[in-house]
Amino acid sequence: MWNFLVLTVCFHLSTALTLSRIEVPSRERYSFFDTELFKVLGDAEPKNVITSPLSVKLLLAMLIEGADETTAEEIRVALRLPKDKEAMRKEFNTWLTLLQGVDTSSDFRMATQVFLSEEFRLNPRYENTLEKYYGTGVVSVKFREAKEASRIINKWASDRTAGLIQRVVKENAIAPDTKLMLMSAVYFKGVWSTSFSGEERNVRCFYTLDKKCKISPMMSNTGYYNYGYINRLDAQALQIPYKNEKYFMLLLLPSEGNKVEQLSRDLVHVSLNSILSEIKSQEIFVQIPKFEISFENDFVETLKKLQVSTLFSPRANFSNIILSNSDSLTVQNVLHSAKITVNEHGSEAAGSTGAMFVPLMGGAMTSFIANHPFLFFIMDSIVNSIIFAGKLTVPVLPGDHNTMSSHEPMKPSNSFYKDPLKSTAVLPSSTMPPATFSQGEISQSDEVVTNTVLSNNQISRNRQGQVPKFRSIKAPFSPLKLSYWDLLRPSFYYSTKHTDSLYGHQGRSMAKKAADTSFSSPRNVDPPLTVTPETSTNDQDTDKGASSDSWRHHILFFS
Repeated sequence: MWNFLVLTVCFHLSTALTLSRIEVPSRERYSFFDTELFKVLGDAEPKNVITSPLSVKLLLAMLIEGADETTAEEIRVALRLPKDKEAMRKEFNTWLTLLQGVDTSSDFRMATQVFLSEEFRLNPRYENTLEKYYGTGVVSVKFREAKEASRIINKWASDRTAGLIQRVVKENAIAPDTKLMLMSAVYFKGVWSTSFSGEERNVRCFYTLDKKCKISPMMSNTGYYNYGYINRLDAQALQIPYKNEKYFMLLLLPSEGNKVEQLSRDLVHVSLNSILSEIKSQEIFVQIPKFEISFENDFVETLKKLQVSTLFSPRANFSNIILSNSDSLTVQNVLHSAKITVNEHGSEAAGSTGAMFVPLMGGAMTSFIANHPFLFFIMDSIVNSIIFAGKLTVPVLPGDHNTMSSHEPMKPSNSFYKDPLKSTAVLPSSTMPPATFSQGEISQSDEVVTNTVLSNNQISRNRQGQVPKFRSIKAPFSPLKLSYWDLLRPSFYYSTKHTDSLYGHQGRSMAKKAADTSFSSPRNVDPPLTVTPETSTNDQDTDKGASSDSWRHHILFFS
């Protein structure tokens, strides 16, 4: 028998009704399997991971219903379920009911399905149990006709995930002797309780496990969130609610990016519920990358490491599943397919609302800057159950072709700042081409910057490298206040159109010199710093002979 388990997971973030917490004695017991599964999966996969422990448990519980003796006992122990099947069903059903609840503002779906070879019949008792306690139906398919079978199965998955997962099984992956496929799908769509700013120019450096810099679009917000530093994990914890607060995301950010693997191992001994009890509401600046993760895996080896192995061997006993005196069933594959998308709105929809930039932080503002690998968990606020668990090591978005580059901090340059502890500093022309901070672009035919909002993440200049003459009320280039910690980041990101033809080697060298400038700052010191752009006395008309798309030049600050 080939048992096909598919975790079809879509994460759009959620909306939900505010419900009072219901004490469920077994919730701690259920969470042990979640963190153990995530640890084993994370150890085996160094890259991005997304999985749904909820969906895995749902399928394993369905297998218990059709198994006897050792096979059922292994699964029961792994899931920490009661020995009595009736008690297990009641507890599991209550747990699932609480998870789904009644919520007209969110889109949270769980679905299970049995695909049975048309030459066999399910045991009526098993079929009734699945329908009564798990809401599972049975569909007969011709597995020997792999093309048609895959079409039926993939359509089921697509329908249950609003089209996000189009294919969970390939035609050539269906063996002719397949008798049964058990499938589970979880779909979750929603929005943040408070939207983030995701302005397209807000890019920062995300440091991967090997210390390389991945330029990534970030989303940010300042507000009140449950936050705390968990000493025994050496990690920051942040809880971000979804609309109406039935569901939330818990992020765990280790002190260093290369400690994320150890963090997932430590969670086996530290429950997420205990972490949630330690974090408190406070005003905090939050910055996390936008990302999308698609993940496929076969869970056979993962489950074996969790001491669930008999179901994959000839010793497996699933005699209660189908009516057959001659055929015994074993599980061949436990296939997993999951997908998650996270952006400033909480949905897959492209674009952003508003044009907010990174808030200018002063003094004692606490910050949560997720610029290196971290763990995240999508949970419900009623039973604190983990719906999705993930690990982000490299932020990737659809169509993302950004490359990673090595970055090693350089010694601070005395020429770049007069005195980092004083209130003013000047960007000298010897350090980089003359520039001024602005949000907008300097037009080819007019040196007036059309957008008057100043920001700390972009430097614009005209094609001769000259600063505009600040003559227009539309361009109030007054000194810009930036936080000390924000300015003295270890690096910049330099990009340009037609750099070679316009600036040549000298321009690139100056930009690289600026990019290599770094300075270390105490985390708890953040005095205000005023940056004053140098002015130009050259009156030359910069419009002559310029092409419309060849002069643009940006140097982007990133954390």
